[in-house]
Amino acid sequence: METVVQRDCQRRMYRAAPWRRRFALLGLLLAWPLALALTKEISSGESRPLLLTRIEQLRELTRQQAASYPDVCFHAVVTYYDPSNADLFIQDDAAGTWVDVEGMPNLSLKVGDRVEVRGVGKWPDFAPEVGKPRFRVLGRASLPFAPLVSFSQLSMTSTNSRRVQVEGTVLDATKQGEQLRLTLEVDGGTVNVPIAFAPGPTPANLVDARVHIQGVCGASNNWKNQLIAVRVCLPSLADLKVIEEGPGDPFVGAVHSISSILCFVPKKEPGRVKVRGAVTYRQVGRGLFIQDGSAGLFVESKQRAALEVGDYVEVAGFPSVSQGLSPVLKHAVFRGLGSRVTISPRHVTALEVLQGEHDSELVRIKGRLLRAVDFPGERLLTLDADSTIFEAGLGSRTLSTGLPPPEIGSFLELTGVCSIQTNGQGDPSGFKILLESPDNIAVLARPSWWTVPAYPPCWSSSRSSF
Repeated sequence: METVVQRDCQRRMYRAAPWRRRFALLGLLLAWPLALALTKEISSGESRPLLLTRIEQLRELTRQQAASYPDVCFHAVVTYYDPSNADLFIQDDAAGTWVDVEGMPNLSLKVGDRVEVRGVGKWPDFAPEVGKPRFRVLGRASLPFAPLVSFSQLSMTSTNSRRVQVEGTVLDATKQGEQLRLTLEVDGGTVNVPIAFAPGPTPANLVDARVHIQGVCGASNNWKNQLIAVRVCLPSLADLKVIEEGPGDPFVGAVHSISSILCFVPKKEPGRVKVRGAVTYRQVGRGLFIQDGSAGLFVESKQRAALEVGDYVEVAGFPSVSQGLSPVLKHAVFRGLGSRVTISPRHVTALEVLQGEHDSELVRIKGRLLRAVDFPGERLLTLDADSTIFEAGLGSRTLSTGLPPPEIGSFLELTGVCSIQTNGQGDPSGFKILLESPDNIAVLARPSWWTVPAYPPCWSSSRSSF
């Protein structure tokens, strides 16, 4: 039986219940905007999309979003496919992307196929891409429009993986199986051009030709995922049109003096130039130095023809500015002329060299040996002359003799090619003497037995110890 006190407590609780309900409702009303804000923040942050249906959505991902491997389903057109190198690009109406088909050699895809691509989005290096793809061919389609672009536009993110048109001059052409690789000079820089299907011999008169190409803009990157080179990928030779053929013989035309290269000439047309000179230093597979009566020159070439110092050669290449003080000839070809020439080295001092003279020339210089270090492929000597520290390098061909370097502290006379380094303003900041063989090192005086070397001798193979 309820007592009077119990009934009184129940009446008080009943009267208080509406206030509790009102407070609870007020709490919900206050908490609702906060919950909405948090939900919006979470959904606009790093949440994983359920499905990406446009390539543009893939390219707009952050690296953190791409790390969740969102599902993708794109309807796009195959714009480039090279099965031998597992290289595939697709493009829809707004953007393009690369598709990782590594380990998928038997894809029956052709350029111009309209496909449905299902897979995951990922971002392993330079740009987002499609991984673990599955393809369904929907039919054929016209290739997306390709705008005519400049080199600066090729370097932009918006152009990457899209079809483009480019005009330029062919600097180099190399066959690798059925693939043809070109180096194209366009206004502002050079572009690598792989052509996936180019059977047969390299087309005649292609080097030094003016061409028009249509292909997909790709990129080469370093280990920090920074762009270091631009490429335009062509499905076949049908995507290349020759506007003006190059000369069939690279060695036709007048011979120029080395000192005249890149000098001002009114109405001079771009293209290869031809020079002659005697070989003063060889870097097999990379190039060589030559010298005529006026100056020296570095010739960049992949040719591996056997040459000796003193061989008189004819060289045809494309003049280019360099990071040093002298022009260079790039993508050059050369041939021996069957004679030998003796080049007398110029006697120089370190102070004269630092005035900017004698770059790429054969010189003779004296200095005291401070240190000698063997690296893979090179022996590096450090010398002091006129209170100037400079280096001299012996290539890998000379290291095979096993001859030890001169004693530390010896006074030496070196004969080699002078290569001057510059600072950011283009002023000489140092130099190196390139030595063909140990015979180019003459010991004029050996150190006294009590002489303490400025630097201890070191035979480390790591530059970190230098």
